[in-house]
Amino acid sequence: MDYLGWVLFGILVGLALGALVTKWIAFRNRSSKAGEVSELLKKHFHPLPMNDITISQRQFPFRVRADLQRAIDRLFGETTRIRHFCGVRREFSHDGVTLSDCIVESQHAPTLSTPPEYEELDIGEGQPVRVLQNGLWLLEKDGVNFAVLLAPVGRYAQSTGMQFQIASPNLEEGTKVTQEFFNHLEDSILKSESYRGKILSLEQAKHSYTGQSNGITVHKLRRVERDQVILPKPTVALLERNVIQFVKQREKLSHFRQATKKGLLFYGPLGTGKIHTIHYLARALGGHTTLLISAEQVGSCTRLPVGCECNRVWNRF
Repeated sequence: MDYLGWVLFGILVGLALGALVTKWIAFRNRSSKAGEVSELLKKHFHPLPMNDITISQRQFPFRVRADLQRAIDRLFGETTRIRHFCGVRREFSHDGVTLSDCIVESQHAPTLSTPPEYEELDIGEGQPVRVLQNGLWLLEKDGVNFAVLLAPVGRYAQSTGMQFQIASPNLEEGTKVTQEFFNHLEDSILKSESYRGKILSLEQAKHSYTGQSNGITVHKLRRVERDQVILPKPTVALLERNVIQFVKQREKLSHFRQATKKGLLFYGPLGTGKIHTIHYLARALGGHTTLLISAEQVGSCTRLPVGCECNRVWNRF
């Protein structure tokens, strides 16, 4: 009888321990899933099933991150309600994160909710712009729930741009919300508020031998006055006529539907005053955006003599 009693006691203890282990496993699974982005999206779109969601995307150059950040700051603060915002991360993802990665459940490498990460971007003003590296917004507008993902896009762990993806209901209302969002972004990029009226150059991508750019640098050039430009008088007069006076006549040219953008190619050996002259022209065109581009970035090196230094200046806007 004593032996039977101990057997029954062991069975009861085993059952109790089994129930505790089962509850602990269930609690651990719930805790781990609480940080998975797939669970956040399911709750956000409930009761709509995830297979009734449509994903649309647009890609933008890496150099327009400041204008993109300002665009989303305005957009999400006006008529759109932010229900949740977070950063996202997925292990073993070398080509960035997509909304499809966020939606699909994965036991071994789920997409997780993380604190958002920002980069301080210098745009030549008193304070840098805090640009988001990646982020997920769960949003609601006019009764329509949708989600927006901002993430770098690239290949082999090299970022080549930024992409916005929007998940919205596969309905007319969802399509309207998506189109309005993308139209707002594109309008902000066309205005170029962050870099308008400044002197810029394109940053060359690291280890790039093709002139590919991945950002913008704002320059503060030294002041060069008219009498400091040591060039033949006819040359200086030609520059002023074709650049400074041309800019003053842009409004009239636009009225007659004539081209109002002008580019200059400075060509010659080192020490002949190309950069010095660029400084003078850039200062003389206050309020205009000046873009400095090297020969490699316009693919013209193969057509120029070896050892030549070449700069292009485009006066835009």
